[in-house]
Amino acid sequence: MKPGVSVLGGILDALLSTRTALWLLLVEIGFFVAGAVLMPVLPSYGTMNASALFYWLGAAPLRATWWLWGAIGVLILLTLNTLVCSLDSLMRKREGRRFLLIISPQIIHAGFLLLLLAHLVSAAGAAKQNVLAREGSRFRLPGETTMVVKDVDVAVSSEGFPLDWRATVAYYKAGRALKEDVVGPNRPSFHEGIGVYIQDVRPGAVLLLLSREPGAPWALAGAVLFTLGTLLLLALKILRE
Repeated sequence: MKPGVSVLGGILDALLSTRTALWLLLVEIGFFVAGAVLMPVLPSYGTMNASALFYWLGAAPLRATWWLWGAIGVLILLTLNTLVCSLDSLMRKREGRRFLLIISPQIIHAGFLLLLLAHLVSAAGAAKQNVLAREGSRFRLPGETTMVVKDVDVAVSSEGFPLDWRATVAYYKAGRALKEDVVGPNRPSFHEGIGVYIQDVRPGAVLLLLSREPGAPWALAGAVLFTLGTLLLLALKILRE
């Protein structure tokens, strides 16, 4: 056998092995433990949530981010391991009679891969910004859209504690009104991929979080597939026994 063919065969065997996945998960846990120790003590993490993850990684020092780069590398290997195992399972068992029992783990794998894709997309394009808004405040959003805070209403108790709060916002583009919405507790406003959340309240003002999470639709699709595959596999196992 040629040396090159032998090496490729060894790589393929490793990617097809469940033991490889377990070792990769152990290494990933090790990186996360290192991150849990480093994050509270290094000042670089103070700005981590202010921008997209990949943008922050490019600017932060390597001595603070080495474990994150390692974790991303392990996730890439886990993705390859999942893809190769799924394809191999489907190719070898595509003519099996118990199709649902065969396909349900692959549905779980597809959900897992979509969840990873969601994190990848958000790491590349997510954005967050906190702004203090009063009545009449205007903010420029992506896509030439302007958001205007038309009204801020904060109900305060006799002791001075906020009881309820809401803000009415309106979206405009090229001078044309697009829509009007109300932001309140557990009631964000969404417009063209931008979420507007109330973070805190002040007398006559609210602290708004403007957030863009482009990976959210992929995360939802992945969660649905992961849950569907898990329930289907569990039901089939119960019926089989």
